[in-house]
Amino acid sequence: MKSEAALHPLGHHFHGPGDPGRPILRDTLLAQPMKILLVDDDELILEAVAWLLESQGHQVSLAASGDEALQLLLEGLSVELLILDQNMPGLSGVETLSRVREFLPELPIFVATGYRDEALAALVQGHSRTLLIHKPFRVPEFQKACEDLKHLGQGPLES
Repeated sequence: MKSEAALHPLGHHFHGPGDPGRPILRDTLLAQPMKILLVDDDELILEAVAWLLESQGHQVSLAASGDEALQLLLEGLSVELLILDQNMPGLSGVETLSRVREFLPELPIFVATGYRDEALAALVQGHSRTLLIHKPFRVPEFQKACEDLKHLGQGPLES
């Protein structure tokens, strides 16, 4: 009996009744998993995006604010990619980005936003190893952002 695959809202296929709950990865993001710090004040978004990234083999740490992210990084959390929500209470994504650059100038950073904002795009472009990624994003958009870093010779993905 052929199993029907269902598409999860975040873009992942799952086995049908024959093997429920076991993810089938639609795309292989990278040859090797990354350690990622995901920062967002919305708990639902944190959980959903963490699930998306973990289902692709990445190890994800979570922070609910820019201040919490800074604390984790200053305490020695080792990551290969930082994903910052732009619109957060307290420190915004760009404000957190500026502070992170003071002690981790080479860390690749994605600033995630649900808005199209030319001023924000210009601010992000002013930082090396930093890209703007638009929410909501799925695996293909995340892959494209990683590839953009790779093609710029700026990311941890360069071989």
